[in-house]
Formats: sequence, C-alpha cells, structure tokens
Amino acid sequence: MSEQFVTTTKHFRKLLAAGYLLIVLLVGGIICTWLGEWRDLELLGREHREINHTMRMWVWWSCLFWASRCWNGTIRMWRHTGGNG
Repeated sequence: MSEQFVTTTKHFRKLLAAGYLLIVLLVGGIICTWLGEWRDLELLGREHREINHTMRMWVWWSCLFWASRCWNGTIRMWRHTGGNG
C-alpha cells in the first residue's frame, strides 16, 4: 500500500512541477511581451514629440513669414494711399 502511495505521489509531484513550470513560462512570456510593447510605446512617444516640435517650429516660422508679408503690404498700401488707410 505504501509503495502505491509513493508512486501516486511521484506522479502528482511531476504534474505539479509541470504546472508550476507552465505558469512560470506564461508569466515570463507576458512580461517579455509587455516590455516589448512598452519600448515600442516609448519610441512612438519620442517620435511624436520630435514631430510635434518640428511642426510647431514650421507653424511659427510660416506665421512669421506671412505676418511680415502682410505687414509689408499694409505699409505699402498706406504709403500709396497717402496715409488714409
């Protein structure tokens, strides 16, 4: 009776160890996937900040350019009309 109990216990321990190993592998896979996604998200955020900065500078310079053209046109129009508008 005790030999059968030991054999049953050995199978149970092997099954339990296999279960723990499966859990560890699944958790490891989830962590690796999460880290990879986190790195991709950080890279995407960095690229977004660079693009955002570039676009802000482009908008600023284009506004400055168009404002200077409009201002020059206004001054020229004022000079041609004799100062009345």
